Amino acid sequence: MAHPSPIPTASQDPYFNYRATKYLAEEGFSSFLNWQDDRTWHPIGRVVGGTVYPGLMVTAGAMHYLLNLVNITMNVRNICVFLAPLFAANTAIATYLMTSEVTGRSTAGLIAAAMVGIVPSYISRSVAGSYDNEGVAIFALIFTFYLWVKAVVTGRLIWGMAVALAYFYMVAAWGGYVFIINVIPIYTVVMIAAGRYSPRLYIAYSTFYVVGSLLSMQVPFVGFNVVKQAESAASHGVFVMIQLVALYAFVTKQISGAVIRRLLWLGVAVVIVGSAALLIAMQLMGYTQWTGRSLTLLDPTYAKKYIPIIASVSEHQPTSWTSFFFDLHVAVPLAPVGLYFLFQHLDGTQGDARIFMIIYGTISWYFAGVMVRLMLTLAPAACMLGAIGFSGLLSTFSAHLKIAWRGQAAAAKEAPARAAEVADKPAAAGAGAAADASGSVAAAAGVARATKQSAAKEAAASPSTMPPVMSLAVLAGTGAMLLFYTLHATYVSSEAYSSPSIVLASKRADGSRVIFDDFREAYYWCVAGARAYLGPCGLVLGAVASGHCMPPWALSRGLCDASNCCLPDFDAFRVLFSFFVCVGCARTRRRTRRSCPGGTTATR
Repeated sequence: MAHPSPIPTASQDPYFNYRATKYLAEEGFSSFLNWQDDRTWHPIGRVVGGTVYPGLMVTAGAMHYLLNLVNITMNVRNICVFLAPLFAANTAIATYLMTSEVTGRSTAGLIAAAMVGIVPSYISRSVAGSYDNEGVAIFALIFTFYLWVKAVVTGRLIWGMAVALAYFYMVAAWGGYVFIINVIPIYTVVMIAAGRYSPRLYIAYSTFYVVGSLLSMQVPFVGFNVVKQAESAASHGVFVMIQLVALYAFVTKQISGAVIRRLLWLGVAVVIVGSAALLIAMQLMGYTQWTGRSLTLLDPTYAKKYIPIIASVSEHQPTSWTSFFFDLHVAVPLAPVGLYFLFQHLDGTQGDARIFMIIYGTISWYFAGVMVRLMLTLAPAACMLGAIGFSGLLSTFSAHLKIAWRGQAAAAKEAPARAAEVADKPAAAGAGAAADASGSVAAAAGVARATKQSAAKEAAASPSTMPPVMSLAVLAGTGAMLLFYTLHATYVSSEAYSSPSIVLASKRADGSRVIFDDFREAYYWCVAGARAYLGPCGLVLGAVASGHCMPPWALSRGLCDASNCCLPDFDAFRVLFSFFVCVGCARTRRRTRRSCPGGTTATR
């Protein structure tokens, strides 16, 4: 009995992505969009092009095509295995660019890139074999935000177009694009409410909204959901708002008179409130609907009350404090320090970029606290804020140390000059020459001591500096935190996040390693048995993640998997599971005898 085909991925879900990418590479993009996969969702099958985010598959397929175009032969499976680590490097570059743009310091960008490169929370989805949407989507998320900051700071149309293109790639890659389409409108509203509206903001948001929305509709799985879904309603309202604010700013420059300006502002406010009321009415009447996950983010108790199956998933649980420190380590205490340094300088165009970083980091922390899965979106923001905190501490206390040392050096240089001045003074009347000489030397020594003491007191009492010992202690502590972060991230990544989920490892009390191979053996038993007893006309009833991979491994068809098994609770799931098993066995046996001559039992 032959072993099942090798599994090139770290868990069950990426296996379907691998199958889809392989089909895309062999048959082409047009065939991929119209692919009717008869191995899943029996008996209807699955139209893959209209039920997946194709960005991951298209990225891997494009890399495979380009490499073979230049005569670099590489298997599709190898590209799928190493795609996530490759994009993790791209994420580090995007993090460097964004942090440098926000702070104006390349040192902060380098620290942020180094931190995000080894942060455990991100490594959990970017190890080799983790061929899932998040592997490329986190890079798209950070790069879109970087381009947005660049567009707001420069006010150039070309950067607004670049934001729209990056957002389009994010929409094609992952459902987390909803995060972008809400964070950017929130930032725009905050800027308008704070009186920081500018033509730069208008150009950036208008270009991003119009072009980005049109491009997003080209993704078959998304389509007109960009317009109809409630998660995007804020972007529509903010687009109307910023048009009215721009109109008001233009008209007030042309018309003089306080009364007319007040009437115009009243009209703008009425239209904005009316648009908001219309969006709320559409939500209440059912024209737009929030998804269960989105409502869970807004109300953490919603899923537990109304959609228990969402609340039962482990990655939808609230995040514990231990998870924050386990996945982010020193970024947790240093992120507030980074926020403090960002709040110190909010003037000018650089202040616009810093305000966006503050909003992005704050919203990410909230969402990650509601749902543990969103720790993945928090990791880059936490690393950027932590790096800004690190860079601020290093630059601040290095400056204190430099000032203190310069003060001591200046005092040491002034001491001989003051001593010479005292020695040149005429001797006191009635004193002998020897007494005068000895007195001058003693006076010079006393002046030198007094000068050093006064310089030290001035340095300690000055508001711009502090004792060198304290500055050295803070700098040493900061370096030690970076060292411990590196050790922690390396240990956690190697022990917790670098193994396939179907093969587990542990350690005994004596330190020896134990491999738990039960999952793989169970899969092999199921697959081998299904291949032997079912055949191509067989039917596999799978649930949750196993539904993606069991049917193709068994060379059979699948009845139920994670994408179409959305039952209200587990009691109903058990009832329907038993029902499908009984009915499926009976019907498939009869069908097998009719359509598969020589076939065996179709369902076990």
